[in-house]
This record gives sequence, C-alpha cells and structure tokens, in this order.
Amino acid sequence: MAVNYKTTGSWTAIPTAALAGTYGGSYHIEYPAAEDTTLSGLPCGAFGKPKIIIRSPLISDAGVDFWRDLFAAGALSASVSLEVWDDRLGAVTRYVGNLLRPKFESVGWGSTAAKTMYRNFEIVLAECVVTT
Repeated sequence: MAVNYKTTGSWTAIPTAALAGTYGGSYHIEYPAAEDTTLSGLPCGAFGKPKIIIRSPLISDAGVDFWRDLFAAGALSASVSLEVWDDRLGAVTRYVGNLLRPKFESVGWGSTAAKTMYRNFEIVLAECVVTT
C-alpha cells in the first residue's frame, strides 16, 4: 500500500485511516494497454501514462477526510506524489500525478453512530510520472 505522500515539502506517512489496506482494500498501477504486437507476438505500442488506483471495500470518514483535504476548495484534481511498490519495476517508486476526487458507492453507519463508513471507495492518481 502507498505509505507516503507529498504535496509540497517533504514525504509524509499516510494516516492509517486513509490506507486502503486497513479495511481489506489495495492499490494497483494500471499501465496503458498495448496497441499492437511485435513480429514475435510481444505487446508493444502502448501510449499514455500509468495511473494508480486505490480501492477499499470500506473506509472511515477520517480516511475520506484525509484524501478530501488534499484538494483546494472547488478543485477537481490535486497535484500529489505517492510512494508505492511497483511490481513492474520491482521496487518502491515515487510517482507524481493528478489526484482525482474520490468516488464511493454509499455511506452508512460504522461501529458507532459517530463513525461514518464509505463503501466501495476509490481514488485515482492519474497521468503518473516517476519523481524523486
């Protein structure tokens, strides 16, 4: 799971409540699909940039608030960097991209009346490029 983020300044740990893995979720890096194949049948010709998709079957209001607070008032996206494990590269990699507003299926009560839970939460870091 992505454990660090940066908007400006230094890298900071993402709060536990905002980590998808807290409630059985995960993230994956989705690369653009190959448009063609080489003569030997290998995929090639992918265009575009990868995106990081963070999904969780449940996330608390504290977790959603963390992600929402990254956006300026009225903004549809925010420039954010995430540090994640990239299976393709076999290493922890830092990406910068445009974080899109979170989506979720429904909202309901949590373990107490004061705790709200969001179901099928998803947030996407689009147009990712490797950063430092």
